[in-house]
Amino acid sequence: MHSTLWSLMALSFSAVPRLIAILLMRFPLSPAALCKAKKRRANLLYKLRRKGIEADTKQRVIFIPYGEETYKHIQVVRLCREFNFNIQFIIT
Repeated sequence: MHSTLWSLMALSFSAVPRLIAILLMRFPLSPAALCKAKKRRANLLYKLRRKGIEADTKQRVIFIPYGEETYKHIQVVRLCREFNFNIQFIIT
């Protein structure tokens, strides 16, 4: 049983690089592309915060006052579409 456990662990560790290679083939992200994406997200958040809209980046939530048009600001649309942000209405 002890040898079976080690063989299963070795199998799982040997499969990890293959899975990473498959993911990189499907979603090619170079370090430069990741840096550009971070910069783009930071710029979108900066422009949105200048308009008075709050955003929590750790939870990926944009707080919009209740009654305001949801997609009035183009930055909200782009953050939701590209970076999977969600919208939370707040009562003011």
